[in-house]
Amino acid sequence: MISVVQYWHQPDYCPPAIRSRQNQWRSAFPEQYELFDRRTAADCLHAHFGQEVVSGFLACGVPAMASDYFRYHRLAITGGLYVDSSFLPGDLARIISLTGHPLFALSVPKVDLTPGIAQARQVLGKVLLNGVLWTKSAPSPYFSLLSALVRRLVHERSSNQIPMVTGIAVLTMFDYAVSASEKNSVRSLENIRLALPPGNERFLAVTLEFLQQHTKQLSELTPCAWADSEDMKDVFHRPAEDHSRLADPAHWTNHQGDIFTATS
Repeated sequence: MISVVQYWHQPDYCPPAIRSRQNQWRSAFPEQYELFDRRTAADCLHAHFGQEVVSGFLACGVPAMASDYFRYHRLAITGGLYVDSSFLPGDLARIISLTGHPLFALSVPKVDLTPGIAQARQVLGKVLLNGVLWTKSAPSPYFSLLSALVRRLVHERSSNQIPMVTGIAVLTMFDYAVSASEKNSVRSLENIRLALPPGNERFLAVTLEFLQQHTKQLSELTPCAWADSEDMKDVFHRPAEDHSRLADPAHWTNHQGDIFTATS
């Protein structure tokens, strides 16, 4: 049975547009749907991983970052589908058909959004989004190792950019390492370095050290199957109005100063 997981950090308030979309997922999967907030997510992490992992979660000072951290750990223990609350459900038959893949993610659309994404795609072949993630395995070795990398990046305060600590850069680099791990590990590590613009040396140092320490585990994993998000609109999509005015409130991803809290 497919499990559908979502996260919204505030239990007592959610923007109406976001709540409406969550309710559509709940209606589509009434028996399998789970919605976590900051407290219940921390309780879940404590029950399955202990206080050290909870401390990493609480150190994520931006809601989108905490959401990233939680989704990887939740998928590691239960498998299933994690989908951002900004998405609407589409063709449920096609959603269920994705369970034929051991792992699945969406990729950034073919139209490059930024020079940085264009550069990463040219080197690595794709840039994965973490707004929709599926894993058939429970527990999931893929997300267990990815979660361990994210915990290291948070602990080391590897960057002040969310994509480089918990977001799409981490997922993309990790999946590339998985797909390349049985080939030339030295070359794959160099490509990861080339995929990023200057200024990310700390992230690279922590990530490359972790990947080198886990070469054997990486070689035993299956990489994500993926599809361009533009080609999957009938399955997962954000409404057209989001292109001009995002449903996510500004505080979800925007921050001033440090993205980490004092808790560690």
